[in-house]
Amino acid sequence: MRIPAELQKMTIAQLKEELVELGGSTKGCKLKVHYQERLMVARRAANAEEKKEAEVSTPAPAKPQVFIRTPSLSEGLSRPKPFSPVKTPKAKSPKKEGGRRGSASSSSGKGSFSVVSVLVLLAALAIGVFFFLSTEDTKAGHEKVNELFETARDSVNELYLVTKGYIETLDLLKRATEEFQNVFGGTSSSGGCKPVLSKEMLSSVVFQSEVWSGWSSAVIESMSHAQDDGVPNKGTAILLARNTSYSGSVYDKLEAGMECNCIKRFVGANVDSKGVEVSSKSKGQVQKELAEFLTECTHGIVVVEGIESFGSDSLSPLHNAMSEQGGLTYNGTNVPGWNAKYILTLNVPMEEGLQNSEDLVKQVVKQSLVERLGAGSFALAFRRRIDYVGLGRI
Repeated sequence: MRIPAELQKMTIAQLKEELVELGGSTKGCKLKVHYQERLMVARRAANAEEKKEAEVSTPAPAKPQVFIRTPSLSEGLSRPKPFSPVKTPKAKSPKKEGGRRGSASSSSGKGSFSVVSVLVLLAALAIGVFFFLSTEDTKAGHEKVNELFETARDSVNELYLVTKGYIETLDLLKRATEEFQNVFGGTSSSGGCKPVLSKEMLSSVVFQSEVWSGWSSAVIESMSHAQDDGVPNKGTAILLARNTSYSGSVYDKLEAGMECNCIKRFVGANVDSKGVEVSSKSKGQVQKELAEFLTECTHGIVVVEGIESFGSDSLSPLHNAMSEQGGLTYNGTNVPGWNAKYILTLNVPMEEGLQNSEDLVKQVVKQSLVERLGAGSFALAFRRRIDYVGLGRI
């Protein structure tokens, strides 16, 4: 099908607009040629409709009709029109034709104007960006920004050094405060003084032999390394076995050799004014006494004389305080227990070979501890809280 030149110049939008005005369908049209062919068919149909309307309004003449084809550039190939000596007005719709032509020309103008406008705008934008980046003012601005960045970086580095020095100063101040408390003691608001358990002090409460003197040195060294290595916070627990006939006191020997008064003895029985045992201490009593002491002396030394005299229930606060991240709750306040040291004594029958064997003492004493506490789950858990087992004075 031959496409008129007029349709070839029209855009798809213009073709589609005129096709819709003529009542044609655009369904299935993908290419421009499809719209052109549809529009040609629509125009022919419109011309045929106009002819039919003209024939209905004008009676047919008796004389034979002669058809003359008059092609038009604006309308394309039109159908032949009948020649009649009687001129009759045709019911044309010039308004519609004018609308089509006007819309086509206006659409063409809009499309051309839009493309040209976009191209001009892009060219102007590119030129503007080029001149902006190449100006001396822009270069000076970049240099100013770089200068400000370097100044800010230097300020941040200086702030870091100042903060680092401040932290180091606080650390030194903290250490000096701890040393001051160790020598001169402290108040309850500062957590009390920090008593030092030395090798000589621990050796004074163990069996007097080279084996247990060396054991004391090893325990003290291990305790110092545990603090330096940052192991999980846990109060150190030492269990000393002693003969059932021994009447000496671990608390008395340790308290006599300390300059700091943050050391307290705990027993499992209530005594009267004459020192006679009248009842066993309850869990609440033990918790109250232990919490008050740890509140006053966070780094204190807890001495439990004769652990076998305590019931399993009353040992529960002590077990909680000796645990990792352990502590107590008293009067709605959490009282930490991991900074303290715990020295416990257990009366056991002496066996041959205990004086010279650390491993045998550890095995026998821990087994005896579990049996004394009822050999249940609490007894096993309490045994795990013991860090060192030694032989006390017998």
